Amino acid sequence: MKIRLGFVSNSSSSSFVAVALKSVYDEYIKTEDPIIQAIAETIIHEESVLGHECVTFSDSSGEGDWDWNPSAIITRAKEIAKEQNRPVSSDKDCPTEDNKELDDWLGELASDARYDIGHEIGSLGNKDESWSHSESW
Repeated sequence: MKIRLGFVSNSSSSSFVAVALKSVYDEYIKTEDPIIQAIAETIIHEESVLGHECVTFSDSSGEGDWDWNPSAIITRAKEIAKEQNRPVSSDKDCPTEDNKELDDWLGELASDARYDIGHEIGSLGNKDESWSHSESW
């Protein structure tokens, strides 16, 4: 098995598991928009890896194994936005009214963003020097 650090792009049939320390992930995710936080809640799993509290994201052949429910993600994003007293997205093109137009826009964003989040998790390992990438798996 090859272990690679950072972003790796192979063919469409590649499989991967991205791992980051939970503490690093927690700092990263709280700066993201509520829609990204809601997507992450769906695709990121908390696990212990080599005695470290980590988050993981996995994908195989472009077919994520997460429970993908855009309606639930949009609802959760709106809840997070309300809890944090901020817009559901800071994107300048995001509709401001809570209606079907916003739901459609968020649904499209969510569909595109789920893969990007997984790749970002893979790069978080680079941000904490205490994480050893040379440990045996």
